[in-house]
Amino acid sequence: MMGTAHRMAVAAVAAAAALSYVQTAQATNGAYSHAFGTRAKGMAGAGTALAQDAIAAGVNPAAMAFVGNRVDVGIEAFMPDREYSSNGAAFPITGAESDNKLFLVPDLGVNYEISEKGSLGISIAGNGGMNTEYPKTVFAGGSIPTGVDLSQMFVGVTYAHKLTPNHAIGVTPVFAAQRFKAYGLEPFAGQSTSPGNLTGRGYDYSYGGGFALGYQGKLSDTFRVGVGYISHMYMTPFDKYKGLFAEQGDFDIPPVLNAGVAWEFLPGWTVAADYQRIFYEDVKSISNVHTNLPLNLGSNGGGGFGWQNMNVAKLGLQWVATDALTLRAGASYNTSPFEGDQILFNVLAPAVVRVHASVGATWAFNENHEVSFAYTRAFSNTKSGQGPAAFGGALVNLRMDQHDLAVGYTYKW
Repeated sequence: MMGTAHRMAVAAVAAAAALSYVQTAQATNGAYSHAFGTRAKGMAGAGTALAQDAIAAGVNPAAMAFVGNRVDVGIEAFMPDREYSSNGAAFPITGAESDNKLFLVPDLGVNYEISEKGSLGISIAGNGGMNTEYPKTVFAGGSIPTGVDLSQMFVGVTYAHKLTPNHAIGVTPVFAAQRFKAYGLEPFAGQSTSPGNLTGRGYDYSYGGGFALGYQGKLSDTFRVGVGYISHMYMTPFDKYKGLFAEQGDFDIPPVLNAGVAWEFLPGWTVAADYQRIFYEDVKSISNVHTNLPLNLGSNGGGGFGWQNMNVAKLGLQWVATDALTLRAGASYNTSPFEGDQILFNVLAPAVVRVHASVGATWAFNENHEVSFAYTRAFSNTKSGQGPAAFGGALVNLRMDQHDLAVGYTYKW
């Protein structure tokens, strides 16, 4: 059997490999993934109070104290449909549907019990992003194609400690990496503080980090609670796009709060409920509005996407049907990240889905090997709004729906 150092080294190599091939996705809760890990995806992300796998640190680091020695690896096939339509002069065509409808997103987690009370783990996952690639000119005077591509990845090393057999805390230093490119935005050059760093510069890369903290406790034989906080991730700026994003290319990753309960109301039947708040307003390049002229893109107060803080409610159900088979289902609802008067820039990031429904299952071949799957449907939603008068005052309609299929493998010892 491998020693601890060997296992952690293997995990680090796997993390680097995953970073090398992760693809972009337009995540479902704004620009943030709706769940981390295949098991949580099967419950629509409800799991702050559950210890499901070694990727749980992405929501609650304390969960790692209860998952045991294990390796979890998964791959997600994310399939979004997104489109816009408009009747305004700012748009030379009446609408378009975005290309790129399949994105592969990996995740991996390793956890090892270093003592009766402590565990050490590594978790990596795609945190989120946004992507559009319209095969036609979107903004009058722009180039073909038009779109943006943002992807984000978290790598966390977690130490979790049992205060008592039923209560634990955890801490995770997080390394974050992201890449971005934009194209077709030439019509906004006159509104930029650095027109040469606005659009068409290819990929730029940004690095930084923060931390996550969590608590999970079993208050009775059937009732658990949990809370997790992921801090503001301070990132290096996108220098190639300092004429687009506020604060000279700054694009930090906002903090997130998760809180949840889990109740085993019948033997083998557990219901979990989570509340999540994503603090998009902490990042100016995301939250600054773009209704006032001049936009001064790239300045400290420059126009952004106009996103507000988002609230998400998640409800999941798990049934341990047999020693080998566990079934899951869930649903979630999120508030809209932006108002209708912020519709113009959000053609590039049409985060308008509100309701998700998920199903999933785990099959244990034996005490060491398991496979899991999850399917999530983000139902079609349309948001309409009026663009700024200076850009033609166009009526714009954004629509998106999503399919998401995740498969995971677990090795336990």
